[in-house]
Amino acid sequence: MHRDKHGMKKVNPLREPNRWLELTILNLIEEDSQENKQALKAAIHAITHWLEPGVIDQLFGHWMEDYLDALSEYENKKNNVDPPCSYEGP
Repeated sequence: MHRDKHGMKKVNPLREPNRWLELTILNLIEEDSQENKQALKAAIHAITHWLEPGVIDQLFGHWMEDYLDALSEYENKKNNVDPPCSYEGP
């Protein structure tokens, strides 16, 4: 990775594909537009469907635990708590 004369980070995607993808996704987030939102949705869809469940467990286990805790709380107090963001309901 190096910076060009304007200070922009440049990464060769053939040598550092993971770093390139990270910077590309971060750039899409920073430059908020409808086109970028669609690109991010497509990227998230592709990445999440490609990853093995065990990798997701390892990387996002704490999010899963938080979600399950919130879901359990919701199930126990259906009328008093908003459902967690991923709950799809009956």
